[in-house]
Amino acid sequence: MKGVIVTGGTGGHIFPAISVGRTFEKAGFDIDYIIVGNKMGQLNIPHISSRYFQANSPFSGNVFIRMRNLFQIAGLFIRGLFLLKNTDFVIGTGSYASFSLLLAAKVKRIPAYMLEQNSIPGRVTRFFSARGTKTFISFPESKELLKGPSVFSGNPVREEAKLKVEKHKARASLGIRKEGKVVLILGGSLGAYNFSKKMLEISYNFPEYFFLVQTGKHHKKLTAMFGERRDNHFLLAFHEKPGILYSAADYVVARAGAGTIYELSYHQKPAIFVPFPYAQDNHQYYNALFVQKKKAGILLEEKELETETFRQAFSQLIENAETFGQKLGELFPHNAEEIILKEIKNDLGKV
Repeated sequence: MKGVIVTGGTGGHIFPAISVGRTFEKAGFDIDYIIVGNKMGQLNIPHISSRYFQANSPFSGNVFIRMRNLFQIAGLFIRGLFLLKNTDFVIGTGSYASFSLLLAAKVKRIPAYMLEQNSIPGRVTRFFSARGTKTFISFPESKELLKGPSVFSGNPVREEAKLKVEKHKARASLGIRKEGKVVLILGGSLGAYNFSKKMLEISYNFPEYFFLVQTGKHHKKLTAMFGERRDNHFLLAFHEKPGILYSAADYVVARAGAGTIYELSYHQKPAIFVPFPYAQDNHQYYNALFVQKKKAGILLEEKELETETFRQAFSQLIENAETFGQKLGELFPHNAEEIILKEIKNDLGKV
């Protein structure tokens, strides 16, 4: 059987889609990957062959940019009617990048599914859910915000992030000091300039800790300001095996995208979550709030991120590190790909 997985935008959408696709391929399915959106979608992912199409959100920019983006999406819808030839099912990530292909699947009466990463479902997810499309959700509370059927599958975690190695070996591979406590700073798949800059400034007040900072596309600018390596920090742009970073860390300060939260849950790492304040529907805030309500982590808004507020939150994190890590690990399922595979196979009569 042939399936099409359509995704795009940031790694928070792309990586779960790839993880699901790999699981279906191992089960004998023929999977095509269609990636839509910005340059993030053109990452070279090992053993994955994908087609890329340019399209952008119709909800951003001035009126002329929005009109152009609408024409892009409409054009991709028409193209999708042909791209989905001989397709048995379609899985979309729910972002605007998947809208055209999901709509084409609906028109062609091809079974369609969505992966919703965040606690607050996005516009595209709500649109298709209201029309009966089944949604695989990452947070149980999302069910109440959807009109259509949903399955609490959890969010797929990429294989590269599942890697676990001994702490001293992980640190040795990164070339950082083996002794003492390491704080991992994660700004998301594209990095986060203001957040990373603030954390590096704050790090000077915590010389006894070593700060490992993933900088993303802002690497050159941040290294010019702070230096790539100093006594208590190391800045790296990206790591192909993020499981190494998690294995090296004792504590984590991170954005609150669902992908990051699930990876930290998998590794049971105690974390402070600093949501990206401009996320659609403020979903990162609600992701982090869910975790905090379950007493599995700490929410600290970026506007409150200063040395003293961080010191208070960090002290609480250290005091409750083992409990936070354990609770975060127990909060979510870690076999999302298998749940999604079983559900779709059942719908298609292949179980």
